[in-house]
Amino acid sequence: MRRWLILLLVLASISSFAARPAQASHVEFNNVTVNYQFGERLSISAEIDANRSIDQVYLFLQAGSAATQIQPVQMNILGRVHFTQDLSQYSLRPFSRIDYWFRVSLTGGEEVTSPVFSFDYVDNRFDWEILEDDAFVAHWQEGGLEFGQAIINTARAGLERAIEILPAEAPTPLHVYVYHSVTQLQSALQLTGIPWAAGHASPDLGVILVSVPPGPDQQMELERQVPHEIMHLLQYRMAGGAYSRLPFWFAEGLASLVELYPNPDYQRVLDRAVDGETLIPIESLCTGRPNEASNAFQAYAQSASFVRYLHQNFGTIKLIALVEHYKNGLGCAEGVRAAYAISLADLERDWQQEELGVNIHNLVWRRLSPYLLLALFVLIPPLLISMTARRRKDQQKP
Repeated sequence: MRRWLILLLVLASISSFAARPAQASHVEFNNVTVNYQFGERLSISAEIDANRSIDQVYLFLQAGSAATQIQPVQMNILGRVHFTQDLSQYSLRPFSRIDYWFRVSLTGGEEVTSPVFSFDYVDNRFDWEILEDDAFVAHWQEGGLEFGQAIINTARAGLERAIEILPAEAPTPLHVYVYHSVTQLQSALQLTGIPWAAGHASPDLGVILVSVPPGPDQQMELERQVPHEIMHLLQYRMAGGAYSRLPFWFAEGLASLVELYPNPDYQRVLDRAVDGETLIPIESLCTGRPNEASNAFQAYAQSASFVRYLHQNFGTIKLIALVEHYKNGLGCAEGVRAAYAISLADLERDWQQEELGVNIHNLVWRRLSPYLLLALFVLIPPLLISMTARRRKDQQKP
């Protein structure tokens, strides 16, 4: 009897052990840190604590709308992983928010994903002063709080003026980074493929970058550059996915229209182009600016003058309508005809006559005169020969 009792106890213990569920996997991600040197190197580290053996660790890196990068990372015997990325080979978008997370493959095939971690990829080559209010965050390198407040005041005035033309909701907060020199800004913009620009807007990020050197023209440069870039943000808000398809002359001309202190060199460049008959056809400015910096500056000047002419003669409603037509997929010239009921070429002719003082008739004559002279040289000799032959024939008649 006693033997049977012992056997039953043993069987019960075995049954109880077999029925016990497998131990649940438990993985913790601790001491997650990120360090980077802007444009050079990125390092991400973490400590992984798991109650089961780990076969492999992967790091996922997502920079805005760019394709997600997946990298296997090695883990040491203490459970620490470390990842290093050469940012000259895999560039991150400046001033964007970077998301990253880990995925752990456990022995037996189970996978565990960490929470998503984030960091802002700002230009940490410089120490930035910061001042913010309910709508703007000013970042600058040199100067006291007075300069920071001047940035915010200029941004607020520029936004108010821009909204009068394009009534779109601006991103909040709006970050304004003011570089100390054009060289510093261009070194950052090289990562975006725009190495020579004096300013830049990242509309989807709510970030604008400008270069305002210290000196007597500092406030005027703020009043020119900051509103210009803010208008690009509003264009993005109104046009959405069609923002990148807006004609160059329209996008840049509209941005120049809201500058609190317009570029004083534009008129000089326009006068020289008129005198030299080197105006760039507006239609050629539909898809982009010229590559050469000198021609590009003239392209900005013409765009500013042309859009100002449209605004003064047809009003804000037509400019908004033009954005809507481009948003709905119309091409450069088609959008103009739909909004203004006139061709782009005819609008350009009227602008040249009324705004720039171009005498279209004289211009047409000067451009056609070489061809007319060539035609005369080609046609007159055969005509003279024909007339001479006819005269001789008439003389030979009795």
